[in-house]
Amino acid sequence: MVSSVGLGKRKVGHREATRLFRFLLILLERVNEVKEVIYINRSYGGRGYRSRGFSRPAPVKEGEEYEADITEISRRGDGIAKIEGFIIFVSGAKTGDHVKFKITRVARRFATAEIVH
Repeated sequence: MVSSVGLGKRKVGHREATRLFRFLLILLERVNEVKEVIYINRSYGGRGYRSRGFSRPAPVKEGEEYEADITEISRRGDGIAKIEGFIIFVSGAKTGDHVKFKITRVARRFATAEIVH
């Protein structure tokens, strides 16, 4: 059995080394929990549709028609709809409208669309 362990230039006893090891395990578990929360928040609907190193295909396709509620207005005056957290700028739509629209362009983090009459 080891009576002391070298820790850099300092020697610590077995009990202290055991406590330190347990502390480091708990700390590692907490770091992993935080990483998991960040991963969950950044995938659909967090800080952006995609986070670094993580890529999902857009849930919409160019030329397809969809229906959604307009929840906000962009700086340029387009209505903003979201499908699975993916942002779609709908020209001519206003907040509160429930619109049917056709996707005109799909980019990495957003899509543009026009209202279908």
